[in-house]
Amino acid sequence: MSLTFSAGQTVGEYKQQASQLVRHYKWEEAIQLLKAGIDRYPNQPALLIRLGTLLVRSGQRNHGKYLLKRALEIQPGNSDVLRSIAHIKLRQGSLSSAIDLLQDSLIQDNGDAESHHSLAHFLLATEEPAMSLEHIKQTIKLNPLDPRFRRLYAFVLESQGHQTQAEEQLKILYTLSPEDPKVLFELSEYWQRAATPLHSQEYLEMAIAMDPENPLYHDRLAALYRALGQENKSKIETQISKNLQAAFSHYIQALRLSLQGEKREAIAILETLVTEHPEFITGMTLLADLYQKIGQHNLALDIYLEILGRAPLQITAREEAAWILVQQGFLDAAMDLLAASDSPTLNLTLIRAHQQISQENWEEALRLLRQVEIENPLHPKLLQLISHCLDALKKTDEALDHLNKAASLSPEDRTIWHQIMEVKYNIAVDLLNAGKFQMALTVFEKLIEEDIQPEYLLRMAYAQQQLGNLGGAIRQYRAGLEGNPTADWARINLAASLYLLGQYRKAATQWEIILAHSKSADHYYQLGLCYFHLQRFPEAERALAKAVKMGDTRPEVLYSLGASQLRLNREDEAWNLIRRAAAAQYSLAQTLLRKTIDR
Repeated sequence: MSLTFSAGQTVGEYKQQASQLVRHYKWEEAIQLLKAGIDRYPNQPALLIRLGTLLVRSGQRNHGKYLLKRALEIQPGNSDVLRSIAHIKLRQGSLSSAIDLLQDSLIQDNGDAESHHSLAHFLLATEEPAMSLEHIKQTIKLNPLDPRFRRLYAFVLESQGHQTQAEEQLKILYTLSPEDPKVLFELSEYWQRAATPLHSQEYLEMAIAMDPENPLYHDRLAALYRALGQENKSKIETQISKNLQAAFSHYIQALRLSLQGEKREAIAILETLVTEHPEFITGMTLLADLYQKIGQHNLALDIYLEILGRAPLQITAREEAAWILVQQGFLDAAMDLLAASDSPTLNLTLIRAHQQISQENWEEALRLLRQVEIENPLHPKLLQLISHCLDALKKTDEALDHLNKAASLSPEDRTIWHQIMEVKYNIAVDLLNAGKFQMALTVFEKLIEEDIQPEYLLRMAYAQQQLGNLGGAIRQYRAGLEGNPTADWARINLAASLYLLGQYRKAATQWEIILAHSKSADHYYQLGLCYFHLQRFPEAERALAKAVKMGDTRPEVLYSLGASQLRLNREDEAWNLIRRAAAAQYSLAQTLLRKTIDR
């Protein structure tokens, strides 16, 4: 996703897109986007709060504080604003002012769980654990399912000597976040403080099983083994910790190089690192990512699959491997890979949509893409895919709406612009097919203003021809054929238009070009007519004779060949052909025969 915004973008869409950018660690882009949003909606507290908070978190405290105060002026007592300003005060070292602001916030809205949570933190720092406990209880009451709240509740209870209740909260925390190794580590630390090292060891080993590359966990486990008299195990864990610290040192060096654009230098470091530490999955993942970025997709795929062989729960490796398979056209293999995951992912839905698109099941593809759109409402590539399905379903207005939004989100992406032009072109062609030639012509004229493509010119010429503007049609056909000289259908129409305007020599030239690579009886017939009008009777006879020889015995062809032979004084052959045409009720042949008899 890249930094851009739409001319018609709403406040909610600005917030959504900013959240997407923050999730991808693109803070600067999120800040620029929100600034653009505030330029358009200068008095929207939601945007002021979001930008102000981001600025504070990125170190631009004064500007952030200014925006938050603006939001507070517009909406006095807004708990989000007061809480954000309180955190600024805390960073400035004014803890008492931060507490006052949060208390003011709760006077305005006592049902704000985040403010209670922040206040509990601040009160704990001022050594007022009893008041802190009351606020964290209120937080839990308002939102019992947020792991952050349970974590603080357990800590405050333990600090107040409520060991049993603290243990209960940690167990609830584990229930809420069973796959979070930090929770297991906290449980281990709790049991360590409770002087039950075996319980601590059990939870710490579980944490390491989930996050085997955290040096801190191995250090703690080494200390536990040492306390339990298991020196050999302690030494092993200490060595693992040292190895991981060394690996992370090289990893950080490679990461820094990659961020500076020196990808191949970073790859060289990582290749050595992964060779020396084949168990270091974090390094393998970065190496695979860099391989992808330099176009070495097969090398990246091999590494991702190797990671999955060692750690099947690695979601990033699974999804990246699946997308490489999709790009290589192996949709079924990608779906099988994602289906092996414990929980369904949006990528699996997206790949199913790709499969439906490849089978031209547009309705089903659109249904699946809409599911993904709920979580990614402002993703340009997704909007392009949705537009593609809508266009195939002839919902062109909706298709263009999605593409225009995608273009505003990613204006540097020329593929979106090309897709917009393609949809507009399809609209114009549909109008042509429906016989709405003037409307089609108007669309093509607008297309040509944006980009002069041979196909636009040729279709525009066809519309002109159908509207009777043969001069305009001829000019457009000539221009279009310069860019696409193999468009025989257009050259045929050009020749026909020239013939109708009496420009027989130019029409003959076009038929000669066509016949050079596309010989048919009708083409010879049309060329023969042009030669006849040019009084090039020998050439006319040859062309018309070829048409008859190729099986075209329509009366007009027979008559034209006979008329040419009359001009060449081959009367017996000529009258025979003319009589055959007259017998087939061809009026020109009948009229010529009557005139001959009358003489």
